[in-house]
Formats: sequence, structure tokens, C-alpha cells
Amino acid sequence: MRRFPLLHIALLMLLPFSLITNATADVSVDSFRCVVDDRQKKVCLKQSAQKIASLSPGSTELLFSAGAGDRVIAVDKHSNFPLRVKNLPDIGSHKSINVEALLGMQPDLVVIWSSGNHDRLIRNIEDLGLNTLHLDVQDFEGIRSAILRLGTLAGTETEAKASVADFDQKLAKLKNQYSDLNTVSVFYEVWRDPLLTVNGEQIISKVIELCSGRNIFSEAQTLIPTVSREVLLADNPEVILGSDHQGGSSNSLEEMKAYWREWNSLTAVKKDQIYTLPADLISRPTPRLLQAAEQLCNILQSVRSARKRHTKDNKTHSDEKV
Repeated sequence: MRRFPLLHIALLMLLPFSLITNATADVSVDSFRCVVDDRQKKVCLKQSAQKIASLSPGSTELLFSAGAGDRVIAVDKHSNFPLRVKNLPDIGSHKSINVEALLGMQPDLVVIWSSGNHDRLIRNIEDLGLNTLHLDVQDFEGIRSAILRLGTLAGTETEAKASVADFDQKLAKLKNQYSDLNTVSVFYEVWRDPLLTVNGEQIISKVIELCSGRNIFSEAQTLIPTVSREVLLADNPEVILGSDHQGGSSNSLEEMKAYWREWNSLTAVKKDQIYTLPADLISRPTPRLLQAAEQLCNILQSVRSARKRHTKDNKTHSDEKV
């Protein structure tokens, strides 16, 4: 994370009047509502969007955070928060959607996940003349910006600003509490076969950094690098993290620990410092990411406390020998 020429002509006649042009900054053009999306394209609507389709779970959450939840008319099949989105029409996945169903809904705006939705899918939607907003959130500032831009297009600026203020307050609290602590080295498991992780540009790595953790692959050149056994053994992380698609089940954690037992020379394995975070929280660039951040910060703090106790015990043992 998710073709019909005659149909194109018929449905284009039904689309609300809108304008899409190129630009590099947000602009107000008379009565138009304009923002710049994450492809640096200016998106302008004649009036606030009343019918919005979301093609990723993250975009769906961001729309609700922006106060535009009641404007969402369709979502991708993986959208599951807030719970009421389960009652909305499912138009497909990040790879394939029901184009005819989408067009029949006559959306004012389709929110696209630039790095997740299939390129051919994106081209099909844009070729049909639908208004699209591309989001590709990579950091905390991107979350703020996405909410504010969605609020502008939906006419829910007040709600969006309130959501961002709440997000800023929670983020500042975490920074104040954890930003200057002793560093803990972390390996984040994305996939096991092949073994994949994240580099420093990925938002998960920024969450690790927020908690004064150090992503041992932060300097990798690719966003999702493949990990060699030799390099991982040499870097020897204190903590191994993974995501749990079941939301925090003991079964997922035990399965993860069973895999890593074969790497018994790693400090994280020897000290049983292997943890999972709910996938919906840690993997989606939305305000709920801070819930994952709080869990992660608590994990790393427990590791620091264990490290401190170990140092104290060693000192006591040395003093007894003397």
C-alpha cells in the first residue's frame, strides 16, 4: 500500500466544473479552492468538494482528520478507520479499482497515494478527467500539510486546523520527553523473505528517531533496502521491531521471535528485545502514527532502563570482588 473511450465522453459531461493546472505553491484564484499536491501540481476546485473518493487507508484517515469524513463516498478495500468507513462502498485496492463504479459516483475529488497506487491505475483515472490530489507523505510535516490541503479542498479549514493543532501538541510532547535521551540502535523488519527494512527517509525511521532511536540502516540509498546477513550481524542492533497486521497479537510476536532465534548472536535476540507494533498505526502517515510513536518510545525507554540496571549490577559485582 492499493480503457472505455465512449464512457469517457459520456461521463466527462457529468463532471462538475473544475480546473487543474501546474504550479509550485498554494494559490487562491478568485473563488477557486487551490492547493499544490505532492507531485507539485496545482489542483483547483470551483467549490468545496462534496463527494470524495479515497484510494488508500492513509488518505481515508487524513480526510477524516481534516473534517471531511462526511464527504467521503468511496474507499479502497483496506480502509478500516474510523470504523464507519466499513459501511462505505469499496472500489478496489491500490493496484486495481472498479473504474466504472467510481465514475458512476461522479466524485468531485479522488485522493491518490502517489507511491502506492499503481501507475496505470493513476493514468486511467486522470485520463478520464477526474480531479485528483496526489499525496505522498514522508514525514510529520507532510501529515500536517496533507490535512490542511484536504481541509482547503473540502471547505473544512476550521476542523483541519484544529486537527493539526492537536497533532502538533502531541508531537511536541513526545519530542520534549524523548529527544535528548541515550540512543538505542534499532532494526525495523519490513519483510523476511527477502529481509527488508527502511532507510532514513521513510517515515517509520523518523518515528524511531523521534524516540532517540537509531535506525541502523538510515544511510541506505534505497527507501526499502534489502538486508544482508553479514551487515546486520555487524551492526548488531539492540532492538528489533516489526509490524503486526493483527493489531498487537501474541501470536504474531511469537512467530517473529521464532524467526529471529536463528540469529542468536544479535544483542536484540540474546536480550529478548524483539517487539511488534500495530501495522495500521506504524505504517500509515496519519495522526494515529503518534500512537505508534508513543508505544515505540516506551519500548526504547524500557531498553534504556534495562541497560542501566545491567550497568549497575556489573558495577556492584566488581565492587564485591574488590
